[in-house]
Amino acid sequence: MGEDLSLRQILTVAWRGRWILLICTMLGVYAGVRRIQSQGDIWKAESRLYVQGQAPTVMGADGLLASGARNFANTQAAVLRSVALLQLVVIRPEVAASVVFEEEPNKVGWLRENVDVNVGRDDDVLSVSLKSAAVEDACVIVNAIVEEFRSLLNKRGESTVREMLDVKTARRGKVQAELDDCIEAKRTFLAATPMMAADPTGTAEYENNVLKEYRAALTMAERAKEAAQHALEEAQALKDRPSVLMRFVAGNGSLQPRRNDPVDPELLDLNRDIDEAEDQVVRLQGRRLELLRDITEEHPTVKQLDQQLEVLNSRVAELNESKLAFTSSSEELEGSEEQADTQAIIATLEKRVEAASKIASEELTRVEAQRERTAKASQYMLEFSRIDDDVERARESLVAISEEIGELNLAEIGNERLNQMTVDVLDPASPETADPASSKARTLAQFMILGLLAGAAITWLRAMLDQRLRGEVDLARVIPAPLLGVLPKSKLRPDKVDAIRAWGEHRALAEAARGLRTAVYFSLPKAEGKLIHVTSPEKGDGKSTVSANLAIAMAQAGQTVLIIDGDLRSPTQNKVFHLNNEVGLSDALIDPDIPLADLIVETDLAGLHVLPTGPVPSAPAEMLNSRRFGELLDGLSSIYDRIIVDSPPVLLVTDSRVIATKCDATILVVRVDKSTSGATAAAYERLSSVGALVLGAVLNAMPKGIGYGYGYGYGYGYGAQYGDPIPEARPRQSFNSLQGPAAVSGPFVEESREIVAVDEEMLFADADAVEILASSESTSSSSSSDGTTGKGLPSRAVARPSKRRRT
Repeated sequence: MGEDLSLRQILTVAWRGRWILLICTMLGVYAGVRRIQSQGDIWKAESRLYVQGQAPTVMGADGLLASGARNFANTQAAVLRSVALLQLVVIRPEVAASVVFEEEPNKVGWLRENVDVNVGRDDDVLSVSLKSAAVEDACVIVNAIVEEFRSLLNKRGESTVREMLDVKTARRGKVQAELDDCIEAKRTFLAATPMMAADPTGTAEYENNVLKEYRAALTMAERAKEAAQHALEEAQALKDRPSVLMRFVAGNGSLQPRRNDPVDPELLDLNRDIDEAEDQVVRLQGRRLELLRDITEEHPTVKQLDQQLEVLNSRVAELNESKLAFTSSSEELEGSEEQADTQAIIATLEKRVEAASKIASEELTRVEAQRERTAKASQYMLEFSRIDDDVERARESLVAISEEIGELNLAEIGNERLNQMTVDVLDPASPETADPASSKARTLAQFMILGLLAGAAITWLRAMLDQRLRGEVDLARVIPAPLLGVLPKSKLRPDKVDAIRAWGEHRALAEAARGLRTAVYFSLPKAEGKLIHVTSPEKGDGKSTVSANLAIAMAQAGQTVLIIDGDLRSPTQNKVFHLNNEVGLSDALIDPDIPLADLIVETDLAGLHVLPTGPVPSAPAEMLNSRRFGELLDGLSSIYDRIIVDSPPVLLVTDSRVIATKCDATILVVRVDKSTSGATAAAYERLSSVGALVLGAVLNAMPKGIGYGYGYGYGYGYGAQYGDPIPEARPRQSFNSLQGPAAVSGPFVEESREIVAVDEEMLFADADAVEILASSESTSSSSSSDGTTGKGLPSRAVARPSKRRRT
């Protein structure tokens, strides 16, 4: 479906721009004819040649003949079109005297652009060609290019094995020098970094492991510092209660019950410090034994462990001496006051905090130093890896170039022209063998296609910029209202033929109006909407014609219909029906005492009446917005089955929106190929803004042919052959004879009519039933005794007024 729709859109755009396509195509043909007349016959001078020989395996100093076997033919083709070769060609006497490019300032550039060199699809034969009107000069230029190419190969095709050996030997010397430089750089680097000398590849990993151990020790020291600080703070909090403090210290931070033989807290702290120091000594000694399995005692890490062990051993000795001194002093100071003991405990805890802080600071300093050392080791490792890679790369290059030198066949050194290539000219260029480059028919076809493409581009651009409505798809894209009907374009002139006569002469229009009537019936039943408002976005959209045809179709269905010309600024219905417009709606709005019977005009179609505008007032919007106009519509709606109000365009004046608020439904009429999407959308928005019920839209003046939303060839041909004529069986009615079941005040008191009960459901049950009902009413003169017509449908007695006289 998507492909069919796209193809239809393309065909639609092409049909709408058919004149643009035709004009552009004709202009292309005209340009092609002028081109043929100006340039004359174009000939193609061509020479075919074959290049034999093997290309050298090493590129020479100039690089002209460097090529692999796979791209050999393409390389020679590029040489034939090279600037260096063409510069030699243009200075040849026979080429310089040629008239082919005598007016060209850049002859080399002209030749490079116009000379074609192609390689055969199934062979390696090269063809050199040039297109020109001067066939003899073109042949001279092509042959000159071939000769210069042969001469260039003879000069540059003497690469020998000796030359290749010299090149490779020189290259090996350079690679050897690079390798020596890389090895020297590696030796210098290791000498400058003693850290990397012992183990260049494992130094960074070792330093990183040491850093991890130092960080672990720092963490332990910081935890010990925090524990000592907390103990000091707790002891300071209990210094006013010495007995409690002694119990707290004895419990290592937890309050213990009193004992008969209390232990001195300071002694307990000394014992705990001694135990911790001895545990550290044992741990470090175990670590030293593990390291000695992999490294010697001279390693920096082992030495650092020895220093730590020496410090810890000294501390153990000091703590033991402190313990001995404390024991002695405790015996001497036994019985001293509790306050002195408390101060001693706090002092001891302060020393512990100081010692723990010192240890943590030392560990932090050691971690920072080790971090710097680890960073340097990582940097040195990267530098060493780069230098080592350079050494390996240079060594591999040296091995490769040595193998290439060994593969050379030194026995063939004496052959000085071993790899020289030869050029065989298979077909030289000559006027006798030149072919026409392009025929007149081909040139004309090319220009015609170019014109057609230009026309297609202009047509498509025009279609993109065109905002006019073309059919249902365009309308549905602009407004959300449904499509009620499509009226074809008619050539009948309203000033020559009135609406009723046009109905009989234009069967396609009549059939479309019947379809619109059916859509209105099913969308808006009579009980819910008698007042139908018809308007359009702008002037000239055909709203008055649509109103007239809809009213005629409804009158044919057996309804009494009144058309009110609400366009008080530009009356139209009097022209559509060829009526007198001396009196009308404006008189009824100005003078409420004027009987409507004197203003409403009968038409030649039974059941269809028209209320023209009358004299054009000075303030039409105020008159339509008056209470009198609403009362007038209410009174007429009790008399007529349907009332169609023809109003001014929506976008020009406010009259249409005023009328829309007083009617039950609104029909928006747009004209194909005239109404734009912007105007239609604006009109719909303005109607919706006042709360109007937009029943739907009508596409008016739809032309026949490709490119529009509907076609009428088959449908209206069918209607013209089998469509039913205008019914004339009912007698004419006069407005004076119409009377409603409910009395109406004012001028409606004088009006009366007779209404016979009708089964209204049959009228709106089906579109075909509507047509059958209208036909049955026009052909049967009386109903059967049981209230049905001859075809079995309920009879509908319509008011039968006599012809009204106008005074």
